[in-house]
Amino acid sequence: MFIHIKDVQFIAACAPPGGGRNKVSGRLFRHFNTVWLPELNDKNMKTIFTSILEGHLTPPKKKMDKKLDYKTLSKNVVSATVDCYLKIRKELKPSPTKTHYTFNLRDLSSVV
Repeated sequence: MFIHIKDVQFIAACAPPGGGRNKVSGRLFRHFNTVWLPELNDKNMKTIFTSILEGHLTPPKKKMDKKLDYKTLSKNVVSATVDCYLKIRKELKPSPTKTHYTFNLRDLSSVV
């Protein structure tokens, strides 16, 4: 008995091989349209997360403290956080025994 299925769409996501992930074969890839998203560089990450943190740190104009420079404060915090994230990501590579060493922008955003 055969079941005929019509009008089905698949969406898949994959990461580069390594850290317990295998290479996906070309025979499977030929059935999909592929979209590649490049990683953000550190300058873009700092710009994005600085603007987010500035929005959270800057109080209303009525309560603004003239002594604190919120832009410098948020730039320093984000710069240190992004540098730490990039160093951890570079040095703590995932392996089959340490598959939990996978870091992404969600980890960085939870810190900011």
